[in-house]
Amino acid sequence: MQNPWKELQTNFELPETQLRAALCRIVHYEKGEVKNLRENEQNVHSWLNANNLPAHRLYQLAVRKKSAYGIRYAEMRAQDKWRLMLEIKQHLSSLLPDKTPLQIRKIVRRVGRWQYGEIKTLTAEEQTAQDLLQKYGIKPPTLGQWLLQTLVPEELREGIDQGVVSSIQATRAIQNRERQRRAAIGLTLLEDARSLVKGVFL
Repeated sequence: MQNPWKELQTNFELPETQLRAALCRIVHYEKGEVKNLRENEQNVHSWLNANNLPAHRLYQLAVRKKSAYGIRYAEMRAQDKWRLMLEIKQHLSSLLPDKTPLQIRKIVRRVGRWQYGEIKTLTAEEQTAQDLLQKYGIKPPTLGQWLLQTLVPEELREGIDQGVVSSIQATRAIQNRERQRRAAIGLTLLEDARSLVKGVFL
């Protein structure tokens, strides 16, 4: 097989970005870092095995095949997307000042359930989010994923884009960070209280 990457593209009618993401997850799966593969990833994995092609080598080839222009264009798109994400997040934070970022994301998810007919009515806060979604022309699942990316640690963002890190794993990482932050604040307050008591009785 002269060009396995081209052959893979021919056999699977998927965008290049999805094929690269599938190969990336297969590499992690073979290392034991990912427990399960999605249906399209299982198909690609079976095709690789049938043709005796190592996933990691084909993934390296797929990454190298990206042209310099393609990389620059992807970087520009990513920058535009990030600016839009932050802009929408800022709007939602100003419209819903009493809500934390995770609570706002939960509201957006409920709007998505309402659009799919799972919820009959929206609260005033959910309607506010729905109006903003209509203004930007963005679907709730997309915005929910975007909001998640603005909250997670930087090292997890690429994993979310590539499908290696699930939204559940990312949410848990955010919650762990928040618990650690609150614990640190609690320890600081406790030390301040001890210092104050010592100052009074000494």
